[in-house]
Amino acid sequence: AVIGYVTNDVAVRMLLRPYEEKRIFGRRVPFTPGLIAKERGRIAHAIREVLDSELLSAEVLENALLSPRMMEQLGAAADTAIARLRAEENCPRVLLSDLLGAEHVATLENRACVTAREFILQKLLDSGLENQLAELVMAEVSQRLGSSMGMLKALLLDERREAQYQQKLAQAIREAMETRGPDLLDQLIGETIRDTMSKPLNQLAEPLPLDAVRGALLKEYEKIVKTQLAGILQMINLGGVVEDKLNAITMAELEEMIMAVMKKELRAIVWLGALLGCVMGFVQ
Repeated sequence: AVIGYVTNDVAVRMLLRPYEEKRIFGRRVPFTPGLIAKERGRIAHAIREVLDSELLSAEVLENALLSPRMMEQLGAAADTAIARLRAEENCPRVLLSDLLGAEHVATLENRACVTAREFILQKLLDSGLENQLAELVMAEVSQRLGSSMGMLKALLLDERREAQYQQKLAQAIREAMETRGPDLLDQLIGETIRDTMSKPLNQLAEPLPLDAVRGALLKEYEKIVKTQLAGILQMINLGGVVEDKLNAITMAELEEMIMAVMKKELRAIVWLGALLGCVMGFVQ
C-alpha cells in the first residue's frame, strides 16, 4: 500500500515538476523537466485546435446563441426595455445630458441639423426636382391660358417659348434652392429636432409599433449571428488567445490552475495506487 501510494504520488508530481531541465556533468537528467512542462507548447496547440474545431466553433456558438432559451431571454430583455421606454417621462435631451453633458448634446444637435440639411438638400438637387416643378407650373399655366385665352396662349406660349420659359423657371428654382434652401431647411429641421429632443420618451414611443420593433430586433440579432459570427470569431481568434496565454504563464501558475481544477481527481489517483498496492500485497 505504501509503495502504491508513494509511486503514484511521485508520478503525479512528475507530470509538472521539475519545471526546468536538470543537468549533471552536462547530461540531462531523465524525466526532467516534467511531462507537462516538456510538452507545454504541444499541449497548448492541441487545446487551441480543440477549442477552434469543437468547443468554440462557429456552428457550436451559433446553436448556443440562437437556442430557444437564448432567444427567450433576449425577448424578455427586449420586453423590459420596451416597458422602461413606455414608462420613461424624461426627454432625450435630459437623458443624454446626464450621460454626455449639456454642451456635448447641444453640439450633437447642431451637427445633426447640419448633416440632415446637407443630406436633404443634396438629394433634392440630385433628384432634378426643379425640372419637375417647372414642368408642372408650365403645364398649369398652359391649361389656364388655353381655357380662358386660347388666342393669347397661341401668341405667348408656342412650343419653343414654352421650353425656354420652363428651362429658365427650372434654373431659377434651382438657384433659389441653393441660396435659400439651407436657411429654410435649417429652420424646419432645427425645429423638428429640438421638438423631438424636448418630448418625453413615452410620448415619442407611443406611435411606434413596439411589438414590431421587438420582432425586428430579434430578427436582426439572428441575422447578425448567422452572417457575421464566423468573421467575428476569426477576428477575435479565441483559440490563439488561449494558446498564447498558456505559453506565457509560468509553470507555477499553470500548476496552480491545474490543481485548482483537478486536485481532487489527482489525489484520487494517488489513493487508488495505495489501494491497488494493498490488494497486490495481500495477493502476494
